[in-house]
Amino acid sequence: EPCDFIGLIYQKKQKYDEAISFHSKALLINENHHDKGSMECASSDFQIAKVLLASHKYEDCITRFQNHLLTYYCEGYDDNKEIAEVYHLLGLAQSKIKEYEKSVTSLNKALSIRQKLCGKTNLKVAEMMLDLGKVLGELGDSDEAIAVYDQSITIFQSLAGSDFRAVASAYCCLGDLFGKKGNCEASLHSWKKALKILSSNSGSDSIVVGEILYHIGKIYDQVGNFDKSVGCFSESVKIFRSNVGENEMIGQALGYIGRNYARKKQYAKALELSTESLKLQKQFADAGGIAGSLVELGNILKAWGKTDQAIQFFEEASRTYEEAFGIDAVEVANCRQNVGILNNQLGKSEMALRYFGEALQVYRSKEGDKSLNVANSLFEIGRIYDSFGNREKSLKCFEEALKIREEKLGDDHLDVLAAHRFVKLISKRMQ
Repeated sequence: EPCDFIGLIYQKKQKYDEAISFHSKALLINENHHDKGSMECASSDFQIAKVLLASHKYEDCITRFQNHLLTYYCEGYDDNKEIAEVYHLLGLAQSKIKEYEKSVTSLNKALSIRQKLCGKTNLKVAEMMLDLGKVLGELGDSDEAIAVYDQSITIFQSLAGSDFRAVASAYCCLGDLFGKKGNCEASLHSWKKALKILSSNSGSDSIVVGEILYHIGKIYDQVGNFDKSVGCFSESVKIFRSNVGENEMIGQALGYIGRNYARKKQYAKALELSTESLKLQKQFADAGGIAGSLVELGNILKAWGKTDQAIQFFEEASRTYEEAFGIDAVEVANCRQNVGILNNQLGKSEMALRYFGEALQVYRSKEGDKSLNVANSLFEIGRIYDSFGNREKSLKCFEEALKIREEKLGDDHLDVLAAHRFVKLISKRMQ
């Protein structure tokens, strides 16, 4: 149909409204000349569904994909490549609205048909496995996702002329999954595999290489290899600035570098980099990212001993988090806890007690009565009550903090020993 042909042209140009208009005209023409349930009508409707998927109208496209499958089976068609494609696209659409279990079912059906028709080492099979792995990861079945990615990589590597980007993408997904599982060694191995592939094929100064270096830097930071972490982040920043200019990822990388200078007690340099990070986050990031940078600056100033300035940053972070997530967000409570600690250092005990109390209320509400954050707030409140001479309230706070810490950390942890020491001291004073 000419209308479908024109619709496909607009579809390739990402002019989705025009594409739907012409495919809809084709559907209307087909309905006038064929039965509404005919394959001719189904073909036009399928094109509309694909455009709806591309334009993020997931509910509508899911309905059309399902109707398309119904038409196929009512017409008595056996499983074929077209049906596999419909199941594949249906699974992708379902994943977009977080119907992950349904998505896995659809993608597995598509994969089964592809394997039956084309064999298990087919390029389309490997590509479909990448999508299935992503959905399994979102569903929380990381072990199954890892196995699927491994299979896809094996297939890609066995086929001549495979797209290096697909292999690199699989390794990136593996790196992310292993990182979430806490397997930093395997995560680093996967990210480095992706880095080698992309450096060789896209160039060592390409944007994708900058992105991989950023992720590798995060893993090095997580395992405490801060020198390598700074090296990766610095190279990442250099690549981004030479290719695309300032962006959010540069802001995040500078934040990591600043934090590492703070670890070395080079606070002036840390403050300079983190201030630059905040400037970029305010330009490119959402409220959560901006608040995170404010917290980093607060932590640097807190460690540097610049208490009044640190309080200002934590309070601004608290307001930003509150606007983004609500007054009862844990992030808000974390900021209030820090402000409480700093006010206590300044001798403003009454104000500190108020901030600790506000933080405690949120922690109890969001994390339950036995979280370590609850214990930490109770410990600080206990110290203030002790300074007021209110032994009963002080002892009650320390005893509850001790019980939580013992359950969470074990008897030999320093925080447990600190709480135990205060319980013993206050109890002795009360005799």
